[in-house]
Amino acid sequence: MFLADVEEALPAGAKAVFIGDRGYARASLLHRSAQMGRLFLIRGRSGTRVEYQGRQCKLAQLPVQAGKPIRYCGVLYQAQQRVPVDVVAFLDPDFKEPWWLLVPPGSAKILPSRTVVALYRERMQVEHSFRDFKTHLGLRGLKLKVRIAERTGRLLLAFCVAYCLALVLGVSPEAEQARLDLEIPRRQARHGTRRTLSVLSLAMLMLSHPRWRDGAWRRLRLIAARIAQGKRADKRAPPLVTSLLRQAA
Repeated sequence: MFLADVEEALPAGAKAVFIGDRGYARASLLHRSAQMGRLFLIRGRSGTRVEYQGRQCKLAQLPVQAGKPIRYCGVLYQAQQRVPVDVVAFLDPDFKEPWWLLVPPGSAKILPSRTVVALYRERMQVEHSFRDFKTHLGLRGLKLKVRIAERTGRLLLAFCVAYCLALVLGVSPEAEQARLDLEIPRRQARHGTRRTLSVLSLAMLMLSHPRWRDGAWRRLRLIAARIAQGKRADKRAPPLVTSLLRQAA
């Protein structure tokens, strides 16, 4: 029902791609989505039994290649329900475990393999944003007793605005200089980087640190002024973040 509600809320002509992690890799959900013509991109469970070209194996036994997606078409997912899917297998050199991404069968034209990988990366960024909301912006443990839906909506809008402003600040020229001063790099790279501070964490440090506080607030005022004038917040900021700030303004 939730997915149907989301689809009904989309603008006319828009087609959603529902992206989920291994918790959604249920054969019944995949089967139902296929019946309804719904586009999905779900990370499969490595231990699930599948059949490919007449051979039965675990999903994790499909070969992968570092840095290059491999597409297996017409895979039957799950031993009992045998739901037809395409599997895009991908191993990021910076990650320990490969991804086995399940998409509708015969969807290579609308969901090419590289697009599938790129979309799943975006899902991971959204998940990081949820973590930031709960851990850094105080949303964890929030309890309201009066006009819950209305007040929650307002709080979420305020959180989104604050979050977007912090992200823009975190990619500013001042932030690059502050990173050199405030960050202690890892000895060994993790996920391809030695950085220890996210863009959000860096912005929060700048706003509270005596050496960077005044400059950080000046940059925030400049960002707000640019948004009020209908300009892009910062050329380094993702266009989506700037778009959300404009709408909130």
